[in-house]
Amino acid sequence: MNRMKLFLAFLLSGVALLAGCKATTPTEPATSPTATPASVTESPPSPTTTPSATPTDVADPTEVTIYKADSECVNFQPQQVTVPGDRAMEAAVGEVLKTYSNPDFDLSGYRVAVQDGVATVDLRLPADSPRQITSLSACEQFALFGSVRETLTKNPDWQVKSVRFMERGEEIAL
Repeated sequence: MNRMKLFLAFLLSGVALLAGCKATTPTEPATSPTATPASVTESPPSPTTTPSATPTDVADPTEVTIYKADSECVNFQPQQVTVPGDRAMEAAVGEVLKTYSNPDFDLSGYRVAVQDGVATVDLRLPADSPRQITSLSACEQFALFGSVRETLTKNPDWQVKSVRFMERGEEIAL
């Protein structure tokens, strides 16, 4: 009986030793953390937006202030973000929009145009979106549209006095 216990103890220590050695075996080398910088991707992607920037085509990044609604949907809080300098306005709007995108309400794209101090933001929702713009609550509308409006009108370099919202070319009644 003692021989059996000794054999089992020896067998279990061998298995434990092998398991420990296998866990410390080196794996494949890790890829470089600088291979794909996450800060360059853009959301929401769309064929209607400017192509997303890559490290080779980002021209003079610049800091802009975007505005996001507070948790009570009463005020807007400023936040500094870095965007490509050659398309700062569009990228700033994209930063705001991705904040309010979720699986039920996922914007597939947007366009921003400014003429005579009036910015027109044309939003795109996928045809199969579970929610439409008209289904947004008052707080969601305040957050989405108000944050974009504040971002565009409070950045003095862009000289935007007012903002119109469209969905696929049709004006959105707010």
